[in-house]
Amino acid sequence: ATLYSIVEGSENEEIEKESENTKELETEILNNGNSDIDILLDEYENYVNQYNDYKERISDGDITVIAEAPGLLEKVKETKNKIEHSKIEMTPEQIARMSAIIGNL
Repeated sequence: ATLYSIVEGSENEEIEKESENTKELETEILNNGNSDIDILLDEYENYVNQYNDYKERISDGDITVIAEAPGLLEKVKETKNKIEHSKIEMTPEQIARMSAIIGNL
């Protein structure tokens, strides 16, 4: 083997290792990103459930929650915007979950 082929082989191994490390990092970021989306979806679902509870209580004549409902609706909108404008790709399951939550609003 020539010195050139040894050096070239060593460089190729380094490039392959860097490529593997990059793929692992991208996978980790994607997995954490999906976890972040799940956390936002949990938050969003909680706000929607609270808002629906407020609407029900108001329709039953409980006016004590009237002052709180607009603030909660704002939180629902903010969280929905965070999810929709996230740069992270949502999985098909997360998209379906988001649609189901929106359907309950």
